[in-house]
Amino acid sequence: MATCKTRWSALSVLAILLLPSASPTAAQKVTIDSDKSANLTQFKRYAWGKNHMMTALRPEDVSSVEAVINGSINRQMQSKGYVLDDKNPDFRISYDAGAQIESGAGLKPLSMDTYGQGWVASMDVWTTTLAQMQISIVGASSNAPLWRAMVSQKVSDRDKFLRDLNKNIDKITANALKKFPPASKGS
Repeated sequence: MATCKTRWSALSVLAILLLPSASPTAAQKVTIDSDKSANLTQFKRYAWGKNHMMTALRPEDVSSVEAVINGSINRQMQSKGYVLDDKNPDFRISYDAGAQIESGAGLKPLSMDTYGQGWVASMDVWTTTLAQMQISIVGASSNAPLWRAMVSQKVSDRDKFLRDLNKNIDKITANALKKFPPASKGS
């Protein structure tokens, strides 16, 4: 039972990340902002800043989801050659994540019921989860914003998303960090 609550809670957090049509997950929208004057290609070491999750999760569930997100971002950064160094970082990375449930309802036109007893109206009700994550990078000594990616995706099937949470979070962080570091002006 706790697993079910953890899964629903985890998606609620990440749902602020992700959904459109009938597919369980839809394409992610990624928006990038960066300080064009900063040469981020010179950085080699990073540390974690303060992360935030907007959720009503229980603390133990938040910790589980944070561990998945942190692990995914660490793997992405290390695959790009960055080294986690809490004592002497060039920059700090952090994220803000959360989820929002959206719902809707609609009436179908009147139709004859299957037993020929009269006209009936039926109603469709649906929910989707909008998941969003912002990954931010700031200078370690200056604390100045250097780079930011915002990823959003709608998730129509939360259970399916949560069954493979690690894989789905890896896709999100890979898309968010795909263009990090941005090419310097001289390249």
